[in-house]
Amino acid sequence: MDLVVCVGEKCHLNGSELVLKSFMDIISSEQLTNAVKLKACFCIGACTENDLVNVRLGDLTFPADPTDPARSFAEHVRPVLTKTEG
Repeated sequence: MDLVVCVGEKCHLNGSELVLKSFMDIISSEQLTNAVKLKACFCIGACTENDLVNVRLGDLTFPADPTDPARSFAEHVRPVLTKTEG
């Protein structure tokens, strides 16, 4: 499953590099490389009026907080991966 982090201008300014790095570390440390492919995209078309980074996993689009990307991963990505494994 593709996990796409927006790196467009607004998301880049909001901290998309931090989100990408954190997600990469989580995927590696939890050995999830077979379950999820981390990608970057210039814009996923889900810009919001907040200071978050937009992320897409399958059909789900969600905002990731660059100050706590691990929480965003736990709240949005892990449940989807758990459903696909089960």
